[in-house]
Amino acid sequence: MEPNNKHSEIRKLIEEGDYENAFRQFIAKKPDSALTEEAERLYARFSQNEKDHGKQLANSSHWKTEQREIVDDLINLLDKADAPPTAYISFVRRPPLVAHLVLGRKEDLKVIADCFEQGDHLLLLNGMGGVGKSTLAGFYMERLGHRYRHIGWVRYTGNLANDLARDLTDQVALGFSEDLRNNFDRLDPETKFDTLMRHLERLPGPNLLIVDNLNTLEDAEDCAARSTQFPHGWKLLITAREHNEGMPHHSVGVLNLDDARRLFLRHCPQTSSEHTQLDSLLEHVGRHTLVVEFLSKTTKTQGWTPEKMLDRLKAQGLTHLDTKAEVATAHNKNQRANLVTYISALFDINLSTLTEPERWLLANLSVLPNFAHAYSVLEEMLFYPVPDSEGVTSSHTLTKPSSPDDLYPLLNDLTAKGYFEKLRTRRPTHAKLEEPAPEEDGFYMHPVMGEVIREKEKPDVVVYGEMVEYFIEKYLFDSSIKNPALAFHWIVYGEVLANRLIEGESTATIANNISRCLYTQGNLLAALEWQLRAKNILEKIVEENHPDLATFYNNLSLIYRRLNQIELAFEFLLKSITIRKMILAENNPLLAQSFNNLSQYYHDIGDLEEALNFQQKAKDIWEKAFGVSHPDIATSYGNIAMIYKDLKDFKEAINWQDKAIAVAIDTLGENHPDLGIFYNNLSEIYREQMEISLAIEWQKKSIDNREKTLPGGHYQLAMSYLNMATLLSEINILNEALHYIQQAVNIFQCNLPEGHPYIRNAFHWLAHIQARAAAASGEEQ
Repeated sequence: MEPNNKHSEIRKLIEEGDYENAFRQFIAKKPDSALTEEAERLYARFSQNEKDHGKQLANSSHWKTEQREIVDDLINLLDKADAPPTAYISFVRRPPLVAHLVLGRKEDLKVIADCFEQGDHLLLLNGMGGVGKSTLAGFYMERLGHRYRHIGWVRYTGNLANDLARDLTDQVALGFSEDLRNNFDRLDPETKFDTLMRHLERLPGPNLLIVDNLNTLEDAEDCAARSTQFPHGWKLLITAREHNEGMPHHSVGVLNLDDARRLFLRHCPQTSSEHTQLDSLLEHVGRHTLVVEFLSKTTKTQGWTPEKMLDRLKAQGLTHLDTKAEVATAHNKNQRANLVTYISALFDINLSTLTEPERWLLANLSVLPNFAHAYSVLEEMLFYPVPDSEGVTSSHTLTKPSSPDDLYPLLNDLTAKGYFEKLRTRRPTHAKLEEPAPEEDGFYMHPVMGEVIREKEKPDVVVYGEMVEYFIEKYLFDSSIKNPALAFHWIVYGEVLANRLIEGESTATIANNISRCLYTQGNLLAALEWQLRAKNILEKIVEENHPDLATFYNNLSLIYRRLNQIELAFEFLLKSITIRKMILAENNPLLAQSFNNLSQYYHDIGDLEEALNFQQKAKDIWEKAFGVSHPDIATSYGNIAMIYKDLKDFKEAINWQDKAIAVAIDTLGENHPDLGIFYNNLSEIYREQMEISLAIEWQKKSIDNREKTLPGGHYQLAMSYLNMATLLSEINILNEALHYIQQAVNIFQCNLPEGHPYIRNAFHWLAHIQARAAAASGEEQ
């Protein structure tokens, strides 16, 4: 973007070399608080250097270099002040480290700027973990962000489509309609991605997207492949540990000696001006940013000199970190091993200064996703009330903080010791807000630090305590939530927690709940993956008739049924029923659930007599347990209706379906996704009676409900689209039928395995309707 050049008189003073007056005039204008503060900081640096060097040394090469850097920074501030305002459209709206604290990296900054100015749309910053890639990306955003109209920062956790949807939070700036804002969370990941691309394309550019913290080569390649789908006008800056030689990339090296020394002294000032021992220590650890910072804070904590720290590291037999100042490729296994070794050794040195509550806190935060977490979230999850853990033993003696009031001071102390960075951030929210949640203090643990702490502490479920319960009970799946999409935002927390916990009943429960969320979302293949994982974990650690196993088998059966793998569905359903019959009373509602599912199996294979028999058993148990006003009663009535439909007893079918709808509205309200099922089924009954107008009326109700309550890619929504298409086809409204059938085909292909009968049926109807539409078009001509 071209600057407005509102400060031409100051630029003229700079051209004339009158830097003193240029600074004074800019500060007097007070462009805004942040720019004024930065200008005052630069002016103080300018004045101090002039004083240090003296007028007689003003022509020295050192002073000229220093002066040129300061003046360049002032010109950059003028460019910022003259540029139109930049809109930050993401959850993250500021860099991880403010620019004046970044050491060196001016040449790296120039490489990024030159790359994008030359027309490249993608640049990958690669290098060792902890070397400063995210800091460099943030440095570019803060120093040169004024060149862009819109900026977004995305924290990569393994799926770019999901991560974009999670982090690009300013939906008003993105141009989302109110209806889209209210329903965006319900869309499947690919639909979300396509929707975001369309809205990003509408934003005037140039624009910048930073995708931070890719770990593997596969992640980098996936992100690079996705970059081709981004609209013109967007630049992508990606940070990653590895890269493919075919990608445009810039390798971020370790600090030079001067900057490494400045970083060390920032956190651990030395009284002596002699830096020989310090320089030796810094060279010994390879001048690696994360190691130097943790090293300096540990040296200060212990009250040691650099010489004593170096002696301590040598005594532990540590070898030189295998890296050079110019890193040409991603770090190899030896570099990574040495990096982890140094962080591990410094943790051991620090151990004597850590209290048990501090170690407990480190253990808990080490298993969270690798981004900053708002303090309010940490306080809530770490002090979530849990039931008594009587009978649960732990190999740990770590104690938690005695009160939530102790948490913030502990986090600050651990930040001072080098374990966290304190960043301003926002808590995730379920609310459909036009503005993001307010900023608050957040705490970030570097992935390498987290890896070391998990290896050192190996915390078990007792140590995680509240956090596990928080995600099991509160967010991963809360059956009291009327809109299941409210839990989707937190799935990434559950996934990371399950991957990092030592396997046990809690990890199995988390995996099961993630599966239930994904099943509700209509993502059947992902739901199957997590449900199998839950089953496999639990089978290793509990007896074969454990009630949770019956639940997991039942859930697997439901998923396999939807995937049309009927034999597997029946196999796991029988396993579930066998356990439940052994351990439950004959009138237990869970047994009714099993009879209901068994009824649906017999219905699927055409044994309507057995289907009706088991459905009546389920209904009788539920009615005795709950009365006639309960969601399960509505389910049973609806299933009985569909059996009567196939028995051609349409009067009974309509009677039972009407009763199901009445109970569902009474117990769930009119805006629950189950109503879409009942409306669809009533439409199907009327269709069987050839009452097409009534069938269309109820199918419209089903579509309206499902579009409001289900993700856009849900197979049930596609089923309603398919049914509406076939109904419209019967009364020759072919263009509208074609619209619905194409939507159904797209959703089925995205969410069901190849060869699924829903897909085959949808393609059959697509061809049929297309042929009829073409024939009708020919007749009109």
